[in-house]
Amino acid sequence: MKKTAKVLRISAIIIAVAFVGLVVYANRYPKPLSARVYEIDYRLYQCNNLKDSASAIQLEEYLQSIEGVSSASVNWESKLASIVYKTASAEPENIDAFASNQSFASLSLATSVGKNASGGCPVSKAAFAFNKLCNQLNFRN
Repeated sequence: MKKTAKVLRISAIIIAVAFVGLVVYANRYPKPLSARVYEIDYRLYQCNNLKDSASAIQLEEYLQSIEGVSSASVNWESKLASIVYKTASAEPENIDAFASNQSFASLSLATSVGKNASGGCPVSKAAFAFNKLCNQLNFRN
């Protein structure tokens, strides 16, 4: 019983020291500008039922009114709608639902690009995760 308590106490001390060391390491410099900006994503839709430029303008205004959408653009000639949105405040499924509920334009997902694309080096993903953790633990402004 004493040995278990001693092992637990030593483990807790090691974890506490490691956490304090990580907090000190994270706060050695002020937060970078990249830690203060919102994460964004981009979606592109094919608009098949656009009749004229007036309906494209109406669709663009509607897409810009969706909560979390930073910018939206509709090109009537190519029949494409592009949407840039904040990943923290808007879900792609909600944007798809808003877009498909329009009576004057049928939107189908053409492509989706962004930071969440599959592939890439696992080492850089681990470094990105470590930097994100350090940014969360950075209390300096």
